[in-house]
Amino acid sequence: KYIQREAVWKYLVADPAGAGPPPGWSLPESSAPGFLEGRAGFGYGDEDDYTEVPPGTNAVFIRREFEVANPDDLDSLILQIDYDDGFVAYLNGTRVAAVNGPSGNPVFSSFATGSHEAGRPERFNLTPHLGRLRPGANVLGIVGLNISAGSSDMTLHPELGVIPLILHTSFSL
Repeated sequence: KYIQREAVWKYLVADPAGAGPPPGWSLPESSAPGFLEGRAGFGYGDEDDYTEVPPGTNAVFIRREFEVANPDDLDSLILQIDYDDGFVAYLNGTRVAAVNGPSGNPVFSSFATGSHEAGRPERFNLTPHLGRLRPGANVLGIVGLNISAGSSDMTLHPELGVIPLILHTSFSL
């Protein structure tokens, strides 16, 4: 795996009165000013979060660098994520997956567009985006989104890895 389930990430809790995250926050070149460090999962209210954010948080922006020696050697890339209520994921600054996220880039005042309860991680195939990877440092950025400020909970538990190609010999042509 490139990013383990309980890895340490940089994170920034949204201030709804603010404009949004620092420009380029999900790019490898960014120093992520204002971000803190915390262990995934992120959230509140359901006893499954290592890094607690304040109750009523509408969005949390997280980013994690990971190394890829040679992107041409990869056959797959999978995001596995448990979330409540939505998220938008970026690979080196490009939007690659979203559920219940706004159509544009989330800002500090963004909320999830629908409800989703955590409890079963879902997998998203990022293989079509392998061309976004570069040798060396890469960044996975994710915005976790809550349905409302009055929500009783929020969850964001991401992982990033590959599924190896398995060849079977019990077939005929």
